[in-house]
Amino acid sequence: MGPLTIIAVLIIAIYILNELETIIQIIFAYFNNKEIDLKSRYGNWAAITGASDGIGKAYAKQLAKRGINIVLIGRNREKLQIVATDLENEHKIDTKIVIADFSKGRVIYDSVKKDLKDVEIGILVNNVGIQYEYPMAFVDLPDNEIWDNVNVNITSALMLTRIILPSMVKNNKGAVVNLSSVASQQPQPYMNLYAAAKAYNLSFSEALRWELKDTKITVQTLTPYYVSSKINHFQQSLQKVGLFIPDVDTYAESALNCLGKVDFTTGFWSHRIILFLLRIIPIPIRKMIIGKMYKIYGKVYLKKMKKRTE
Repeated sequence: MGPLTIIAVLIIAIYILNELETIIQIIFAYFNNKEIDLKSRYGNWAAITGASDGIGKAYAKQLAKRGINIVLIGRNREKLQIVATDLENEHKIDTKIVIADFSKGRVIYDSVKKDLKDVEIGILVNNVGIQYEYPMAFVDLPDNEIWDNVNVNITSALMLTRIILPSMVKNNKGAVVNLSSVASQQPQPYMNLYAAAKAYNLSFSEALRWELKDTKITVQTLTPYYVSSKINHFQQSLQKVGLFIPDVDTYAESALNCLGKVDFTTGFWSHRIILFLLRIIPIPIRKMIIGKMYKIYGKVYLKKMKKRTE
């Protein structure tokens, strides 16, 4: 066996061992029923963006079950109030509602900062996110969708962290949970900007964790595969619950069980297996497969919309 072959074998072995280690970590965290006392470790209050629906709402429920008060952040007061009332009645916790339409960009953050100034946030969940109306080429993407994707998927996590993190640093405790996606692992034709935004969230989280490595602050990146929620509205098959597509409550329970145990995680055991399998495939092949898949999804969606208007 020549030197180059030995080097190649070692590189492959190291890669597989690293991937297996992270798979074991997520499976252990998922099946390990011993809960961390998040309230004692991080504080009495959690703030969640995009809390009126989907993963954000489900994550709020899971935190409330553990006795943590919740700041619900979103743009629809009526929906947030319903969630707040349910949490207060069922779990006997306190809630606060902060209205923020993240698509508006910079102008909203002075108000958000003012609304949060008297609440000591121990856990920040940067969950809010949007996708395209349907998969399409970047050249066809309307300007308003470009700005909405940037403001909602990127700027919101950046600015909420900037607002809340100083208090965590002062108290030397806290957790920042940033929602990325398996989409962050490679460029995605016809969902170009969305995947790039999720890659940003991943990179931001990894760098921030290093900056805070000498503190007791957790920075966790969640990188889920598909979860049955409205964000995948353009393709019905992506909303069907199954082994690899959990409902939001199942996903949120699993993901929260990983907080304080695993810093980089898909949040759900079967999603970690998918990520492992994806990483084996060379990126050019992944791009080709994903590009063809989303192109088909886009055509099917347009065809369906056309039928509805006929």
